[in-house]
Amino acid sequence: MSIHKATWARPPTAGAHIDEVIVTHGRLDVLVNNAGITTTDVLKLSDELFKGADVNLSGAFFLSQAALRHMGSGGAGAS
Repeated sequence: MSIHKATWARPPTAGAHIDEVIVTHGRLDVLVNNAGITTTDVLKLSDELFKGADVNLSGAFFLSQAALRHMGSGGAGAS
């Protein structure tokens, strides 16, 4: 088993990480989206901290989208 660890938040970065996994390991079987940059109570959350949603939500979406393109073509993954 091989693990590839990456930090991402934008579509081109997410796609580049997935491509790197495919080149390095030959395929992608499992994707774990483990993001979260704030643990502040929602009522205390400032506008600036809320912008962390770009990593928490958008990053997970773009990485999943890039991964599923490869996983689906290899007969693995589910959307």
